[in-house]
Amino acid sequence: MSAPIDTCTLIAQHRIAFKAWCDTSDEEWDTPAALAAGDLMDAAHDALFNHRPATLQETREKAIYMASCRSFLEWDSIEKIKLIEALTPAEPSASTKLQAAIDAFLEAKRAYDAAIEGGGDGEGPEWDVYEATEHAVISYPCQTIEDVRLKGQFFLDKAGPNDTLRNCFSSEGPTLDRFLRSLLGEGGAK
Repeated sequence: MSAPIDTCTLIAQHRIAFKAWCDTSDEEWDTPAALAAGDLMDAAHDALFNHRPATLQETREKAIYMASCRSFLEWDSIEKIKLIEALTPAEPSASTKLQAAIDAFLEAKRAYDAAIEGGGDGEGPEWDVYEATEHAVISYPCQTIEDVRLKGQFFLDKAGPNDTLRNCFSSEGPTLDRFLRSLLGEGGAK
C-alpha cells in the first residue's frame, strides 16, 4: 500500500502539468504530445480536486494555490461547487462560534420563508436579517480544521448559500473570493 499523497505534492504535480499544457503552441494542439499533456493536466487537476485536506494548513495551501491558478478560476458553476467540496475535509464537526452563526442563518431563513408565505414582498426586515446572517457565515474566519469542515459541508448542503457563492458579488468583490479568504482565517476585505 502506498503512502497518501500530501497537498504540497499534488500542487507541485498540478503546477508542472499545467505549465506543460500552457506551453503547448497552437500548431501542436492536435499532436500526441499535446493530447498527452492535456490528459496529464486533467489527471493532476482531478487529483487535486479529489484530495481532502487533513489539516488546516493543508486547506490553506490548497485554497491559496487554487485561488491563484487560472485553471481553477475559469469555471462554470458546477466546477465552483466542486471547489467548495475540494476544500472541505472529510468529516464535519461543530465549531461553537461558527455553528452559532449557521444556526442564526437557519433561523433567519425560516423567518424570511414564513414572511414570504404570509404574503410579504421579500423586501422587509426578514430579508435584511437573512442577508446579514448569510454574510456572517460566508465571512466567518476559519481558525480550525473543524471550522473548515463545518463551513464547507454547510455550503454543500444548502442551496441558497451555495447559489450566493456561485453568483453574487459585493463591494468586497466576488462572494466566492470572500469565502476562500475566510477559509484562510481572514475576515473582511483584502
